[in-house]
Amino acid sequence: MSLVVAAISLLTIFGATAPVFAEDMPPVVTPVPTATFDFSATSPANQSFVVAYDAAMSTTEAQDPAHYFYTNTNPALTRADLNGAATITYDPLTYKATVVITDPTLQILDERAAFGVRHVHTLLGDAEVLETTTVPVVRTAPGQPGVPTISSGTSKQIVWVWTEATDGGDYPSGIAYYRYELLKDGGVIAAGRTDGADLSLTTEVIDDGTYSLRLWAVDNAGLESEPVTSNTVTFDTIGPDVTILDPVYDGNTAQLDVQDNGDIIIYSWTTTESSSTIAISDPGIRNPFVTIYMDGAYTITLTVTDAYGNQTTKTVTITYFAPYVPGSGEPIGPIWTDPVQFDNKVMESETATTTRSSDILAQAAFTESPAITSQVTAPLTSNTVVEPAAIMDTTPSFIAPTSQGWRILGILWYWWLLAAAIVVTAGLWYSTVLRARRAEDM
Repeated sequence: MSLVVAAISLLTIFGATAPVFAEDMPPVVTPVPTATFDFSATSPANQSFVVAYDAAMSTTEAQDPAHYFYTNTNPALTRADLNGAATITYDPLTYKATVVITDPTLQILDERAAFGVRHVHTLLGDAEVLETTTVPVVRTAPGQPGVPTISSGTSKQIVWVWTEATDGGDYPSGIAYYRYELLKDGGVIAAGRTDGADLSLTTEVIDDGTYSLRLWAVDNAGLESEPVTSNTVTFDTIGPDVTILDPVYDGNTAQLDVQDNGDIIIYSWTTTESSSTIAISDPGIRNPFVTIYMDGAYTITLTVTDAYGNQTTKTVTITYFAPYVPGSGEPIGPIWTDPVQFDNKVMESETATTTRSSDILAQAAFTESPAITSQVTAPLTSNTVVEPAAIMDTTPSFIAPTSQGWRILGILWYWWLLAAAIVVTAGLWYSTVLRARRAEDM
């Protein structure tokens, strides 16, 4: 090794160039060719385009339709290559290949279409073009569809409708379908797409909540519009919560008291009772007044309706009895008794009775009187009528007859009867006054 170094040194001294070994040479790098598509001359009448390379390419490969392909968003139109669908001419001086489409189903100016090239080598065969795909026209996304609205709905389903979107651009592909998301209470619970470009959609209602629909229009090139979102719709199948509290009484009037959750829009009070016994001031308000005209228990029904048409029915029973106030009735008047008429003869005992609701009994009692004794001091002659003289019986007697009637303890009978009537009347009057005072003290 030292000899080689020394020899190279001598050659350098005397102006000779040192040899370069192959293993020290840098590798030769061949640039990768590129392909640029030019659709400037393409028109509906001129179904051709140009592919310009930046290096000399193999003429055989550059004009072989097998190295060119066509794609479309419609899978039935996609071609893995252009064999039998195009003719290609390559110019080695300008490095340009002109592609003429011969298949009428392959329209160049369509935002669904894309053309590509691959595996074309350079003239020396030391490099090939990378696979390149180009869209011939400017792709434009469609406009937004109309905001979805509800055409009909039940507690199980919602039918949404909207107006169609318009696909923009110079070569629009048309609306293919609409993509959607169903939201409940702000979260996505279902997603999918319509059948073609249908402008309606039926979605299921899972349970009560707030629903909305988010919608996109998608064209045949696979481009999406900006989304639109419907207004929310709330499903509520549960009746409103309502409680009837104890009524507040004021005499024979009671105010009904209702407690609810605030979403009630209709109140309806009804009763099957006669209007002559009970009256509701306003059956359509929350807390009406009820007036009771006759003692008893009355059933009143409340039906409430919320904003979603759900109803709840509750009943309440109102019982009213007018309070009893002692002495408030008709007072009992005095009892009058007619004088008892007696014959001037011995009478067996009699009883006179008069009653009223107070069960007051008036009674007069009489006992059998003793026999009357008379003395005759002179003999009676015939044809002589002797009038009996008034004879005073000196023997003490409880009851004795007189020419004016019976005497009791020396007092004529009718004075005793008058005294008895006065006593009975005074007793009744005293009883009435005593009850009235007791009523006032209660």
